[in-house]
Amino acid sequence: MEPKISVVTISFNQAAFLEKTILSVLNQDYLNYEYIIIDGGSTDNSVEIIKKYEEKIIYWSSEPDNGPADALNKGFSIATGGIYTFLNSDDVILAGTFSKVINQFQKNKDIDILYGNCLQIDDTGKVTRKLYSNKWNFRRFTFGESNIIQQSAYFTKNIFKKVHGFNHNNHTCWDRELWARFGLAQANFFYLNEFLGAFRIHKDSITGSARLNEKYILEVEAIKKEIIAKYEIPIFYNRYLAKLEKFILSPYASIRSIYESFKYKIYH
Repeated sequence: MEPKISVVTISFNQAAFLEKTILSVLNQDYLNYEYIIIDGGSTDNSVEIIKKYEEKIIYWSSEPDNGPADALNKGFSIATGGIYTFLNSDDVILAGTFSKVINQFQKNKDIDILYGNCLQIDDTGKVTRKLYSNKWNFRRFTFGESNIIQQSAYFTKNIFKKVHGFNHNNHTCWDRELWARFGLAQANFFYLNEFLGAFRIHKDSITGSARLNEKYILEVEAIKKEIIAKYEIPIFYNRYLAKLEKFILSPYASIRSIYESFKYKIYH
């Protein structure tokens, strides 16, 4: 039997984009999935949009929570699939992604987490930038030079349960902390060099608004300290060596990322 994918969307007052998010899941060509939406008690018309599709959603709720990580834990506590993914209510999954993901999980039974690349889009859905993940390297990840784009990530129920899910106290980089915990649990990471999702930047998004930058920096630093304390990283290693190592081992990928960043800044 083909594996089931459990998709959890967390939402709070994102009615402007929520329907596109929902349809990006419901319109996938792979049918063995379940969809769960955890809304944080939205006061816009998000609930009306969810109700429009509730026959195709196995569970949804709209009530206050303790932040995104807490909402995700709630959603995955209900999930019955063997493969998990999560999607913010302003992002989308690209067409055909589920089939690509399942194909790789079936070919390689040892995969714990699969991830790919992502498109950056604006509030109108226009593609503004191509975002590339990197092949996993825990040492470089610790210093911000091995990137996994959340909108392209799929992981097994087993590895998620092994690390006890998300840290509900993390309110800015809960996904990064989850990857770190996967790394500490010696998970098997698999990079699929294809575009799987789209990440929307707009004025009200956490990334777009930059309103939590200070807290984000503190939480990222806390993750780094935890990794260094538990994982063998040479004392002399730092982010500059991580950048150099990344460039030497993957020059094309490094140049490509620099080009995409430069191109984006030129036009914005």
